Formats: sequence, structure tokens, C-alpha cells
Amino acid sequence: MRKIISRGSSKEAALFFDEVFPNDVLVFALAHVSKGDVSGDGCVPMNAGAPDKDVIASLLPKDKKAQRRAYRVGLLESAALIIGLSKSNPPSSPEEFDTLNEPIAEAMRREFNFDFSYSAISADVDGWLTHLSNLQDAIFRQAGFGKAPEWVSESFLVESDSSDNRSDEALFAMSLSNLALVDSQKLTWDQIIEFRKDNKSRSALRDLRLFFQDDLSGKSPAYISDKLGQLVDRQEKASKLWGFETTQKTLSVAFTNRSILATSAGGIAAAVAGAPLSVAAAAALAIPLGGCVLEFSKAWIEAKKSQIERPTKFLTQLKKLGMSANLGD
Repeated sequence: MRKIISRGSSKEAALFFDEVFPNDVLVFALAHVSKGDVSGDGCVPMNAGAPDKDVIASLLPKDKKAQRRAYRVGLLESAALIIGLSKSNPPSSPEEFDTLNEPIAEAMRREFNFDFSYSAISADVDGWLTHLSNLQDAIFRQAGFGKAPEWVSESFLVESDSSDNRSDEALFAMSLSNLALVDSQKLTWDQIIEFRKDNKSRSALRDLRLFFQDDLSGKSPAYISDKLGQLVDRQEKASKLWGFETTQKTLSVAFTNRSILATSAGGIAAAVAGAPLSVAAAAALAIPLGGCVLEFSKAWIEAKKSQIERPTKFLTQLKKLGMSANLGD
């Protein structure tokens, strides 16, 4: 796994993967609402209304159209969030919506020739959401990320789904706790860009993240423990070599029982827990392993459409950053 679509903070994914397609909707939306340069929370900085050129070139080194594509994906995601907000909290008038969202509407007209007025959107909200999602997926495919998994947060890696509008689904999860992982929020983008040139150190950090994907069926608990210990040791040495600060974190993956990850997770569960994955998850087993603690559980990850329709977290983040007045709060 070398390609990742990062939703939210991209700094974490940038430490590990060869190519990272950022979908930093929060910073993108703030840049348009505030009409200024915005950075923070591990997202790709926005300069002069566009994703930072040097950062994008580091994250997507093979794509000459990367900056434009990242911009368009962020624009579509921002538009979808605005539509979701209007659905859950309708404006007092169409004029209020159009005035508040003029920066995004102007960009949508320029990039996609869309009429992003309230009268156009309110006529078919669900149709708009589906269309915007399809356009995003098309851009991902053009960039070679059509089948790339999504990095949903700093701790959860969720496999991609071929369905454009998959419903909320109960998932299995495996977690490694008691890990000293690099604190990406303490790093500058200049540090990350320089670090990404060191393939050996980056692979040392990445390989620990990919532990859950290894086919360990039939391996002994001692073998798995030793392998994990070696991966932890490699990433700790790479972190020290670069002088990166670390913090205690939990590394997790979430997946359905139909995914490829379920096969490797089943092998790990059988080897170290002596039970099928479903049994280990239902019992929430926690097993010391390689200096860490391996935990099995059930997880719940919201689908993209649900995130759009219940954008409470998005609003909270905007308010914390002092943008509530611009949003009509």
C-alpha cells in the first residue's frame, strides 16, 4: 500500500506513504470563507487560494496536475458540506445562503460551471450530493487513486468501497496501544518535505503501520511478537535519527468482514488469541504482544454521506477557529 487519500490532517499520512492525495476540506473551506491564507491542524496550507505548491509536489510527485486536482477535490468536498449544513439547518432565506456562500459559489462557477445558488441546490439536495461525490471519485481515478484506501484520521485506516453511497456499517477493528509514535503535529511541513526524501526512514515508519496487512496465518505467537517488536524498534530508531518528538498513541485499523484486511486479521486472531476474528472482537480481547497491547473490537465508521448530513464536528471546528460570524451563527 503506497497510495493514500487523506481525509482531514494530511501530516500523519505524509510521514509514511509514497503518494498522499490530501482532502483537507476544513482548511480549504476556511481559506475561501476568510479569503486569506490558512494553515493548521496538520492540513495542507492554503496560499493565495490554492494548496501549497511545494507541499503538493512532495505528496504527489508524479502528478503534474496535482495542485489543480487537490484544489478541485477540496472545493467539491466543501460544497457538499455546505449543502449538508443547509439540509440540517435551513437558512432563513435563499438570500442569506447565497450571501454567506458566495466565495464557494464563485469557485464552483469558475471550476465546474455550476449554479451554486440556494434555489438550484434545494430543488434536489440528494441529487447534488451524489453528483458531487461522483465528480470527486472521477478526479481520484484520473489521479490514479481510484482504488486507494482513505486515511480517515490519525489512527484509523479504512479500506475503500466501490459503492459511491455506502451506508453506515459495523466494522471490525484491531488496535496496537502503548506505542511511541511520531507526533506529526509538532513537525513543520518543511521538515516533512525533507523527511519524505529519505525513503529508508519513511519505510521504517510505514512498515509498522502495515503490520495489520501481513499474512501471518499459521505463524506462532512468538514469531508474530518478534516481528512486531522489530517493526517497533525500526520506527523508533528512524524517529530518533530525525530528532522527531514522539507521543504515546494507539494505532488502529477498521475493516469489514468482506475486506482483504479481514483475512490477515483473522490469521493474527487465530495465532495470538486462539479464536476466530469475530469471537475475539466480540470479547474485546487485549493481548500483550511485542512490547505493545493488541486489541480486537467492533468499530463504527460513518460513511461519507452521513458525515455530510451530520456536520456537527465541522461546525465546531469552524467556531473554534473564530469563523462563526462568517457562517451566520
